[in-house]
Amino acid sequence: MLTYLGFAILGLVNAIVPFIVHSANYLIIPYPRWIVLLIETLPALATKLLMPHILHRVPYWMRPLTIGAGWIIVAIVTNVTPPNIAPPLRILTSVLGSISAAAMEVSFLGMLRYYGRVGLAGWGAGVGAGAVFCAILPFVLTVWLESFLRDFIDCIYALTGAMLVAFFVILPGAPVNYPHAQQEASKVDVEDAFLLAQDPVEQLSRMLSTRNRLNLTKAMIRPFMMPLFGAFAIQALAYPGISRALPLPTSYTSFFSYFTTYGLAFQLGNFISRTHTLLLRPTSTKAAFTVIGASTFILLANSIFLIFSTEVFVGLLAFGAGLGGGAVYMAILDRVLQDKSFESGINLEFGLQVCDEGGPPCTNCLARNLEGCSYLTEPPTQLPATETRRKIELELMHRWTSSSYKSLASIPEDNQWLQEDMARWALKHEYLLQGMFAFSALEVALCGGAVVVEEDYDTYYAKLAVEYYDKASRSFRAQLENVNSENAQKIFMFSFLAVAVNMALGQCSAFEELHEGVLERMVTLWELLMGNASIANQHFDALISGALSRSTEALMLRTQLQTETPTSLSKETEEALESLSTIINKACETPSGSTPNDQSEASVRISSYRTSFSAIQTCFVQDSKDIFKGMAIGFPALAGRDFGLALRSSDPMALLLMVFWGVQLDTLGKIAWWVGTFGKKMVDEVSEMLWEPDPEFEVMDMSEWRECITWARAEVGLAPIVGATEEP
Repeated sequence: MLTYLGFAILGLVNAIVPFIVHSANYLIIPYPRWIVLLIETLPALATKLLMPHILHRVPYWMRPLTIGAGWIIVAIVTNVTPPNIAPPLRILTSVLGSISAAAMEVSFLGMLRYYGRVGLAGWGAGVGAGAVFCAILPFVLTVWLESFLRDFIDCIYALTGAMLVAFFVILPGAPVNYPHAQQEASKVDVEDAFLLAQDPVEQLSRMLSTRNRLNLTKAMIRPFMMPLFGAFAIQALAYPGISRALPLPTSYTSFFSYFTTYGLAFQLGNFISRTHTLLLRPTSTKAAFTVIGASTFILLANSIFLIFSTEVFVGLLAFGAGLGGGAVYMAILDRVLQDKSFESGINLEFGLQVCDEGGPPCTNCLARNLEGCSYLTEPPTQLPATETRRKIELELMHRWTSSSYKSLASIPEDNQWLQEDMARWALKHEYLLQGMFAFSALEVALCGGAVVVEEDYDTYYAKLAVEYYDKASRSFRAQLENVNSENAQKIFMFSFLAVAVNMALGQCSAFEELHEGVLERMVTLWELLMGNASIANQHFDALISGALSRSTEALMLRTQLQTETPTSLSKETEEALESLSTIINKACETPSGSTPNDQSEASVRISSYRTSFSAIQTCFVQDSKDIFKGMAIGFPALAGRDFGLALRSSDPMALLLMVFWGVQLDTLGKIAWWVGTFGKKMVDEVSEMLWEPDPEFEVMDMSEWRECITWARAEVGLAPIVGATEEP
């Protein structure tokens, strides 16, 4: 309740103060009305566009004091200057009032990430009530009280005081960092209020560059800024725009009284929608735009053709225009609040956030086209969960226990510990919990079945997965320094989840334009899989005990059964492996006359080739027996680290082996959604790289070389490369 009241007062004050300033100056600024409106609105527009880029440099406690000082200066200057003073000073006070109000709106809306929808509802109610007050103030003040608008300027002092009381006293757990600030963590309006005591500025080691902030701002134009601009433009057309051109009803003796009634109807609709929209939880603004558009269109037509002047009908249309505009405003801000609640990092005001420490380059910086990574000295403070966030996390955990875990099971015995034990582990290990959320969110994005957010679910859940994975990675890196028998199973499983998440991210359309090439992603996956294998080697005894003991016993029995099961490779695959063996043998020949150093390097290379060929052959043979699934994932561990070095240097022989691995992954992708088409993409991209012979590598001129490539493309359903010919 305190949150609602505090933001209601802030919104009320922010709506009334600039109106008083502009009203006091309007009649004594000798310019046409449209110029006066530009004087009032352009400074506010510039402030709202620029403030998010500098707001993080101003401590929270200083913001209301600075804004209040600006308002008091305006009130003093307006009071002490006579009406006949030169226009520039009047214009200056109007500009200062507009800037102060715009800065207050940007700052306090940015604070909503701490207070959620309750704060937004309070702000909407306060702004709506202030607009209603402003609609009737001129008439009441001049007609009923027979006074002047500028006589009301002294009220700014009281309103400024109300703003400061609302910020420093009423708002629970206000994130102010004035000296010796005492936060009441027990106040129920904000969870973990004590975490909000520090200004986020103090937690940043360096800020985003201007270019990065512009890139982030561009991403907000279409989903947020354009709807708000459209609603504001239509509202401005309805009121005060065309209201002066409407026919005057016969029941009114003056236009002033009619204009006041019209404005009151409009602002009442605006107030009602701002106070009730969040209760309806709209998922779209189509209905609101329909209402405001239809009402304004009828009013516009009436102002041109003078069709009717019925007071009630005109009032209802004005009410509808206000109703639709207020609904758009609240729905868009609610969407901003929910979308930005999932973003990691500290500086979240209006989505201008810092690097997530997941790199370099980290996923956030990659997805947002940022030119560099900015690091925090400490992990970011975890903000209170919103209601939507709790629902989504419940959905993702349900998804894990009912579906996601199945795609990771190699044998049926894996199902029990993946479904039950993993969920229990996650409750005690944050990195594992966030990793499971990321994995399940990607399954929703790629396979469908969204529950909480159904509109554009693929993009929404893909971005959500990135945020969860980034959080998990930060926590996971800290755990790597202390791997022991107690946490080895959890560390191992997250390292494997990291592999699955990276494979799945490569298939998300939301990041299609930002993805690195398959070759770069192959190297990343190789390193992740080698890290996973390293954990398994060092803590093998811990991994096969406890929850995994049943799976271990079953796996040993299946391994024994596998040795007794005949292979069932297709003739084409056997021929391709034979051709690969021929190429490997040719590549392992040591040139005569080579130096000892060359021979040493050649020995390492030859060993790597033979080991990796044996590994890929084993994967094909074992997969053909169909005793357990996922043998392809073991290829990096079987091939060894030397092969990884060859892959990193783009060695053609290593790349050809990766084409064969791509065929294996393509087969696995048919039963594991997170692998999906990754293998096919790998074969497609790498085979085109290897098709044209390189004079430095004789093996690429062998007929078997292109035979292997042609076979691999056919296996994954790709057309032959143009120019391919059958070898005799």
